[in-house]
Amino acid sequence: MIESVCEAADSVSVDTPLVLSDRGLHTLTADPRPLLAAVAPGSRLVGVGPGGVLVGAVLAALSRRDFAFYRRQRKGHGTRQHIEGRHGGGQWTVVHCGATDPDLLRAAGMDVVAEIRVTREEGTGAAGFILPEPECAPAEPVSLADSVELLTGSEFVRSSGERVDHYFETLAAAHTYDVAALFADTLGGRPDLVAGVMWGGCYLAAVAATRRGAQLTLVDPDGLDPAAALGPGIGSVAFLDDLVNSGTDFRRCERLAAHTGARATFHALYSPHARADVDRHPVAIGHRLVRS
Repeated sequence: MIESVCEAADSVSVDTPLVLSDRGLHTLTADPRPLLAAVAPGSRLVGVGPGGVLVGAVLAALSRRDFAFYRRQRKGHGTRQHIEGRHGGGQWTVVHCGATDPDLLRAAGMDVVAEIRVTREEGTGAAGFILPEPECAPAEPVSLADSVELLTGSEFVRSSGERVDHYFETLAAAHTYDVAALFADTLGGRPDLVAGVMWGGCYLAAVAATRRGAQLTLVDPDGLDPAAALGPGIGSVAFLDDLVNSGTDFRRCERLAAHTGARATFHALYSPHARADVDRHPVAIGHRLVRS
């Protein structure tokens, strides 16, 4: 038995809220809605670590809040931020798995008012929990072209190692509810499983799974075992990410789907390419990034 310990509200508990596989798959296995009682009123949610990101993103999606996540180690490219998402000011509830340091979040301007700590089980496979399908309000009118920020005035390093004089900041937009809901509603059909490519796809996938009544998995491409199983009865899976550039992460996910035998589709919120393909599948692009 795994217990979820909520430090902000001791009366809230959930059995086995999270299964954290040792093969690069991170899957929710129980109803997370009781944890919403522990979210401080008016606060926003920030996730720390894979467990905190998974559960935090779902809680944010279910309550139609924006989301942010904290990286313990900065990326070696892009904006190299510890905290991703629109995180300036306000009150925050931290969802984390294992140790966290609220002082680091406070140093970034977050007023931490509550913590939710979830526990994990490793190496148990990816049998998933089907998220409840709420009455889906239409996404607010947004423009994907206007939601992403073009950064200039400095030298940036892309994931390929190329040094450039501009960079499109996509993660902040990808972690706002209006943008994520708009993107989710363009997917079409109802996949058995929605898989977010960490970290950029975590919240996009959580919003899509709640709006589709689907299972949810986060895929860590760096730690992914191609022989991993997505779970029993998975006939179709939609992989979501905020940005596709080289397609390396999607190709790893493609091998995972091929090994499992699931029908796969691939969706990116943004791309600099007019068309993007991985080895065997086209990538559906929400918006093409063009420097003006």
